[in-house]
Amino acid sequence: MPIHIVNHFGFGREPFTFTARGTFFVFPFFQCRRCGVEIGVPVIERLRARYPHVAHIKEAGGSVDRVDQILSALGNDITVLSGDDSLTLPLMAIGGRGVISVVGNLVPRDMKAMIDAFDSGNLAETHAPC
Repeated sequence: MPIHIVNHFGFGREPFTFTARGTFFVFPFFQCRRCGVEIGVPVIERLRARYPHVAHIKEAGGSVDRVDQILSALGNDITVLSGDDSLTLPLMAIGGRGVISVVGNLVPRDMKAMIDAFDSGNLAETHAPC
């Protein structure tokens, strides 16, 4: 188990309050082409168990199977957000909760409409051209 990854996300201390308004959340971000080290599912499980502020993950590894493994291991105890615009709907179909989007910076209303349509069960609207 890569303990340096676990320690990195914990900042070497117990969970902390960042502001008077609430907890500071950390989003581990996995993109195999940029990270160089995979944040494996066992590491994600350990991060979540040890640090309550690691409650979300931005998954941009390009694998729906990996997201399925994360959600199978942690269920509702973690929020998985797509980091790949093109995989947003497939990831949401298996339990992902949304996207941290590049395209959403260009066409935010369209991206929000797609997510809202999916959440309301209107799949036909998710494929409408932008």
